[in-house]
Amino acid sequence: MRSTGQTQGTARRWIERGVLLLAAVCALWALRRAEPAAIIPPVGAAGWSAILGLSAASIALTFLPTWVFLRRAGTRVPFLGLSAVMLASQAVNATNPLRAGFPVRVYLLKERYGVPLGVGAILIPLEGFMAIAVAVLAAMAAAPLQVPALRATPGTLLALASLVGGIAAIAAGRFAARRPGTILSCLPARARKAAEPLLEAAAHVRPLLLGVFAICFLLVDLSVASILGVALHASGFDASILFLLGAYCAAYLFGIASLVPQGLGSRDAALGLLLHAGGATADQAASAVLVARAGTTGLAFLAGLVSAALLGLSRRAAVAAARKAAPSGGGHR
Repeated sequence: MRSTGQTQGTARRWIERGVLLLAAVCALWALRRAEPAAIIPPVGAAGWSAILGLSAASIALTFLPTWVFLRRAGTRVPFLGLSAVMLASQAVNATNPLRAGFPVRVYLLKERYGVPLGVGAILIPLEGFMAIAVAVLAAMAAAPLQVPALRATPGTLLALASLVGGIAAIAAGRFAARRPGTILSCLPARARKAAEPLLEAAAHVRPLLLGVFAICFLLVDLSVASILGVALHASGFDASILFLLGAYCAAYLFGIASLVPQGLGSRDAALGLLLHAGGATADQAASAVLVARAGTTGLAFLAGLVSAALLGLSRRAAVAAARKAAPSGGGHR
């Protein structure tokens, strides 16, 4: 007889396939009457070259601070090797609603490059926190420059409160890293065992490293905003880079809040509405959003599938790796 775990695993796989099939049917139904010219703007060869270059740059910039952190933590991982692992992890995340790609990444970094589980696991909340913090501050900084009404005192106070909150969270993390005994003594035995390697790894987080994360993630957001600008310009609508940056960061935060993997659907809808509110027509906004999604998540997903194949990471192997790493690195975008 099959075990309960095997039965649940089979049921989960069929549910995931059903969800993907339903999504494909809905997409085909939505596009059945659409004209290609209304969906894909006439960007041209130069425009697509710029989009691919910006997409590749955004992917590299996303992985750069992680590579720097691993070097500071005493683990030298080749940048190409790290990129392959990160891309494969993102591909797993995009196809699994449980985000199994995060523990898969922790496991692969440990098995292939000897990265301690605590170091690999601390990267997950660190990357997520810095990505959200940069998006919040960028959106708040860009919006008042575009909308004079937002320059009032409440907007300024909200921005300052967010900045103070971020600094307080970083300070709390540094305090916990320097006094692990105090923190661990307050936790149950099982939680203490899982938290100890994370606190040891947190000691490698320095203000300069946080600055590297902030700069790289801001450049990533600017790259995506530039992709939107290229697509909108090709369709006949010009918008300032500040407006596009603020719109993208706000939509990114909405996608995070929706808890949908990769913000699929929710982030795109929010971004389209914001672009439309900024003066773009519905067709222009929709085409720009599709181009940006294809040039970022789409390109990374395809590269992730190739990376997973090169790493020998099948779907079954990914699930097994996630189970092995989950007790130490299953936390958290």
